[in-house]
Amino acid sequence: MPNRASSITLAAADTLAVSIAPCPWTFRLRSLGAAMVLLLAACSGGNGTVPPNLPKSTTNSSQQDRSQQLMPESVMTGTITVKPGSLTFLAFNAKIQTLVVSVSKDDVVQASSSNSAVVTVSPAFPISLRPHKSATLTVSPKSAGSAEINIVDLRGNKASVGVSVKAATGTIVEYAVPTQESEPYVIAAGPDGNLWVTEYGGNQIARITPQGGITEFPIPTASSHPWGIAAGRDGNLWFTESSAQQIGKITTGGVVTEYPLPQNGPTPTYIAKGSDGNLWFTMNGDIIGRITPVGSATVFQVPTANSEVLFGGITAGPDGNMWFAELGGEKLGRITPSGTLTEFPFPFSGAGLLPDGITAGPDGNLWFSLQGDGKIGKMTTSGTVVEYTIPTFAPGAGALTGGPDGNVWFTETAGNNIGRITPAGNVTEFPIVTTSAYVKYGITSGPDGNLWFTELAANKIGRITP
Repeated sequence: MPNRASSITLAAADTLAVSIAPCPWTFRLRSLGAAMVLLLAACSGGNGTVPPNLPKSTTNSSQQDRSQQLMPESVMTGTITVKPGSLTFLAFNAKIQTLVVSVSKDDVVQASSSNSAVVTVSPAFPISLRPHKSATLTVSPKSAGSAEINIVDLRGNKASVGVSVKAATGTIVEYAVPTQESEPYVIAAGPDGNLWVTEYGGNQIARITPQGGITEFPIPTASSHPWGIAAGRDGNLWFTESSAQQIGKITTGGVVTEYPLPQNGPTPTYIAKGSDGNLWFTMNGDIIGRITPVGSATVFQVPTANSEVLFGGITAGPDGNMWFAELGGEKLGRITPSGTLTEFPFPFSGAGLLPDGITAGPDGNLWFSLQGDGKIGKMTTSGTVVEYTIPTFAPGAGALTGGPDGNVWFTETAGNNIGRITPAGNVTEFPIVTTSAYVKYGITSGPDGNLWFTELAANKIGRITP
């Protein structure tokens, strides 16, 4: 019986020695400028045991090798597949990737791609190699996706390396929601690796996989108009029912539980998970609410009258508190887990700023949109504010989220764009494929490393590559 295939992930310049009877093969990944090079070496002789620890290279630190050995469970016979890591590069950016193969005695090797629609390898014909000579193969990306590059020698031993081709930054893909006029609102990443969306008009909660498959779950209360949604610490998704005066909970299997709120006539809107393990939400009547995982709700009154926090959004801050935007009060607010409220007025004057959307950025600050004057603002947890102008000036900047690339991403309702802003304030805009899509209420980072957003008027869910 051949030994079970062994897998390990390597970073650039890592070295892996794996015993394949009768001798070890060594794989090296080495960074050479924009390219990543895989070195494959085979030897003859030996007794099939793992060699002693390989010494660390004493060359410069950028080329330093780190060694790790993998002990076989038994003597390996026949074909064995070893995955030393992944070569990841951008389509339409890094055009080619080089793969270098070398042997220690006369041999013949052949390379191929498991998915030629993603990458191609050339030359594809068998290559005869002399001892300690090498051949360079060219790996060319064709489209986004995953594949394996397989290298087979004359004796039937096989090595493979995974290739992940990402779409170029700003590439947008859209998925139509099955229910017509469902009005997808807010979107959140779930604990199950999928994205979850409230359907304001469809009265449903939708689940979309990273591949775009959509499943819809009806809400028991009719015409509840679900608005915000967030993943809870309990492994469920929590959402607001703006017209039913309830907070809903849905399991990743689609089972819904509803919890009535204590206030008379409340309109819960946005919701976010707090550092205390509870869910916090915004309401009409200048109220911030808190609900525990067992459904017990408490409400807190915002000091400023007509603050319209129900339209502004709420997020967990880097300081362990919850932060919210006051669209009517033109302030940001902070509430501690115990319910102590503090408000931060903006240092710049002028009516109609309309803070509408807030998120904690990867840089440790609070980022918010100013719907009224087409700007993005940044506030430290101590209240210092900076604002940045969006190139396409049009009122309607809406939802924001921290991206996996260290930037903040946001929706532009009137501009029909998805925007990206760096911590230094540099803005890039990416046009949405569908015109007049009305992107306003929802954008989030997905578990697949992309950004996901809702298109209310187009009845679609969009995905953009960071």
